[in-house]
Amino acid sequence: MKPIIEVNRATNLADEPAYLHITGLKPGATYQLRASMLDDLGRLWQSAATFTACPDGCIDLRAAAPLTGTYEGQDAAGLFWSMHLAQQTDGLPFFMKMNSEPLTVTIVLEQDEAVLIQKQFDLSFRSNSVQETFVTDGFIGKYFAPGEAADLPAVLVVGGSGGGFQWSEQVAALLASRGYAAMAVAYFDYRGQYGLPTGLADIRLEQFKLAADWLKARNETDGRAIGVMGISKGAELALLLGSVFPDDIRAIVAFAPSLYVFQGIQIGVNVPTSSWSLGGTPVPFAVYPSDYEPREDFDKTLLRDLYIRALQDKEAIQYARIPLERMKCDLMLVTGDLDALGPTSEMAIETLQVLERERYPHQVTHLRYPKADHGFFIPGLPPLVLSKHAAARDIAMAERDAWWKVIRFLQT
Repeated sequence: MKPIIEVNRATNLADEPAYLHITGLKPGATYQLRASMLDDLGRLWQSAATFTACPDGCIDLRAAAPLTGTYEGQDAAGLFWSMHLAQQTDGLPFFMKMNSEPLTVTIVLEQDEAVLIQKQFDLSFRSNSVQETFVTDGFIGKYFAPGEAADLPAVLVVGGSGGGFQWSEQVAALLASRGYAAMAVAYFDYRGQYGLPTGLADIRLEQFKLAADWLKARNETDGRAIGVMGISKGAELALLLGSVFPDDIRAIVAFAPSLYVFQGIQIGVNVPTSSWSLGGTPVPFAVYPSDYEPREDFDKTLLRDLYIRALQDKEAIQYARIPLERMKCDLMLVTGDLDALGPTSEMAIETLQVLERERYPHQVTHLRYPKADHGFFIPGLPPLVLSKHAAARDIAMAERDAWWKVIRFLQT
């Protein structure tokens, strides 16, 4: 009997757990499984694990623990979250996914370094029914919605300082696959694509109001106030939008959020400016310490120290606090205590204290993960590990737990 690699999952969506089951093996023999895929920069990510076939001549990754490999213990998703760059490069070890096209995973079964069989399957970011529309109506967006649908809840998705549609497009496409009308908005791009600003500075908040109105006016949406989801700098933006346009927003999900508006990011320009503007006026902001140098090769793991030092100026920082008490929406904050880029768990706790003091009448939830880092991406993809105290397994578990809780939260 020849070996067979089975990939068991409910759908082919990237957030769906994939369970590998290999049959047709010699009982008690040792085999190696390798997994690999390319990110959108063409970089190879890979993992491997060695197993002993069970008495029935199979390897079931839901039950089998590897003898050696890139992960330890029983973990059906271990081969996926333990993928790492085959060749280390400068910069953050971030799995670069910049569009919503499928990823192809290759699984190879070997014995004594000889390839016995291989299988490929896709990780899709949108189901077959989801349609994409590129929007340039006063903002730059990619709109995803399941076809032939009606009364869909609408969600606006904004990424962080990576710029462009990084994070936001993939998340919006998956949300649409889960029954939402989702708009990813790109508000700056380091390369200036789509005519966007090349720096995260003085970004007009009015464009997000236009996006919200656009979503509510769609025939397939429910016409209600929208949800907003953002990460990192995008989480700061989401909270700010909730306070500036409270009647347009019914729910906010903020991954790695900030309670304060911090200065903008312009590569090679060290003149403090606000990240955001409203009515042509810069939104009050907190300034980074004077030794901050916004270079292209700037080590982002130094940001945590910059934030902490900026927060020590209590008088100046209160000037930059987002007026959360003006919001009229349910709120979910998602943080990792090992965040290497900023004290986001601490700021989330302060956010809860502010809202409690203001007797905020809406639902507020804090998903706090003691062993998670800054990045929360789609479960099943290689996680971003920045902190020397963080582990890929713990981050992957946090991402999966948070993702499905966010999906349920947005349904309210």
